[in-house]
Amino acid sequence: MGKPIIGITTHTSGDRYSLDKRYAGAVSASGGVPFVLLPYMDCIKPYMDIIDGLLLSGGGDVCPELYGEALHEKTGGVDKERDAFEIELILCAMKKNIPALCICRGMQVLNVACGGSLIQHIAGHDKEDEQHMGTHEVNIKNGSALRNIFNKDIIKVNSLHHQAAGRLGKGLVVVAESGDGICEALEGRDVSDKSLGVQWHPELMAGVWGVSQSGLFDWLIAHACKN
Repeated sequence: MGKPIIGITTHTSGDRYSLDKRYAGAVSASGGVPFVLLPYMDCIKPYMDIIDGLLLSGGGDVCPELYGEALHEKTGGVDKERDAFEIELILCAMKKNIPALCICRGMQVLNVACGGSLIQHIAGHDKEDEQHMGTHEVNIKNGSALRNIFNKDIIKVNSLHHQAAGRLGKGLVVVAESGDGICEALEGRDVSDKSLGVQWHPELMAGVWGVSQSGLFDWLIAHACKN
């Protein structure tokens, strides 16, 4: 069997699509083949026929209309087309049991796709100037895939977000929290579900924290190989 193909979502800026190369680098380093997914709804089915795993990347805020709320003054960078594409993408991946690693915004998309909501603004969690460092601890719950990945109850992570999961989506369970009770990781409750979301950016910490963060990408590749 060849290397698994991992579809990675992109950010839209004006007339350009963009992707931080560190997502692709982390996938490649763990043994996967990065495959960029451009946000076209009619491409979702062909994408599902090609990819073995999915990585929802970070980016702007999810449109609050999707979870029944008005726009908060601090909510920004909304891209409704990307939201619609990624929500349908993750739902299709879950239906086909394609493993998915959902990073930062990606975890928020996962929660909204499953019927959950978001906290639109949290002060003090956006540490953009310390993106390569562990700025706070998260407590990982026993019995979770995340606990098996890190083999630790507490890890330090970076923090580049001002939103977080609020009302939990159907079929999801919180598997890590920060000290102030903010959800830092989600997993599918069903053992057959291979969806894992983290609120931090492991691709930015790979060169600093080594194996401990690359384990998330190793998890994705391992499950993609079994697909």
